[in-house]
Amino acid sequence: MSDVFILASGGGPRRLVAKRATATDWGERGEILFIRDNAIWRSTSAGDTSLVARPDSGSGATFSSAMFLPGDRTVVFTISARDGGQQPTSVAVVNVDNGKITPLGIEGRALGFANGFLLVGQQGALVAFPFSPRDKKVTSPPVPLADGVQQSVRGISAAASDEGTLVFGGGGYGRRTVLVAVDRRGQERVLAEPRLYSWPRVSPDGRRVAVEVGGETGGYDVWVLDLASKALSRLTTNNSGVRPFGWSRDGKQVGFLATAFNNSLGQGTSRQVAWIPWDLSGPRQLLPTVSKDGVEDASVSSANGSIAMRVLGYGAPGDLLLAPADSPRVAQPLVATSADEETPRFSPMVSSSRMPATRPAHSSCTYVR
Repeated sequence: MSDVFILASGGGPRRLVAKRATATDWGERGEILFIRDNAIWRSTSAGDTSLVARPDSGSGATFSSAMFLPGDRTVVFTISARDGGQQPTSVAVVNVDNGKITPLGIEGRALGFANGFLLVGQQGALVAFPFSPRDKKVTSPPVPLADGVQQSVRGISAAASDEGTLVFGGGGYGRRTVLVAVDRRGQERVLAEPRLYSWPRVSPDGRRVAVEVGGETGGYDVWVLDLASKALSRLTTNNSGVRPFGWSRDGKQVGFLATAFNNSLGQGTSRQVAWIPWDLSGPRQLLPTVSKDGVEDASVSSANGSIAMRVLGYGAPGDLLLAPADSPRVAQPLVATSADEETPRFSPMVSSSRMPATRPAHSSCTYVR
């Protein structure tokens, strides 16, 4: 992914920053801040690029949401302390001339500076901290501005002008959905109370559903719903696992994408295929990494256990790989072109000898609406 701009007077787009980088602010002097390889960089109008700050290699932290303070010599930004899952965030400033980082002791995500206030997103709320850019200190107690602001793992939906005009998306975090089973006659049955569901996958015996569930303040994890008791049990914590892609053939394991820290990626994370017992009777098992770019989606064959995986994507054309379930290191290209291949899904059975002559009338599909 790269960022471009178009002049207000018209004309074609021009590239701002390099590929696989995200521009975050445009300063008073024409300098551009951007995030690349988990570090804060700035680029001058002449095209010169220099490093502003990067986390210590062993800290497991990520930097994001970098914005200039008045004068363009200080940058406020967000530090996310990766713990293998949903990250606690805090706000800090850095001097662009010497790279000195000063933590401000403020939890949340930096949103900008306006009219003497540092704007911060905290758990779905907008808060203004009276702040002195010169002293790099909060000068008095914070002022709440708004609640119920849309947010996600990547940030909060809000922005402010230099004069103090604030715009934000309301509605809290995400949109609650309903997990529904529908039979071949079109009859629907609600399976669980509304939450932030996605990626439902039914077990081979039809008794359980593995599903991704979002938290109220950001982050997703993999859960299992028991259809008889309606009980939801958690398989991963702190955003350490997302996107369940299927079940093992014996119905004992749930496949999902495990989140791992990777400094080589702009977002600071990559995903790899993993398995975990649905009843947590054993630890999760990570399959060998098949791509430095991580896996974004997968599907498992109910007939032979092969796994189809999508790699790349998110700013680069995705490709599909195919691998035996027990040897993903030998994954081979399935579809790899200049187009964006995505969303691989196996048909229910590959072997015709195992295909029933007729499907039972009570068979149903589970989905999120």
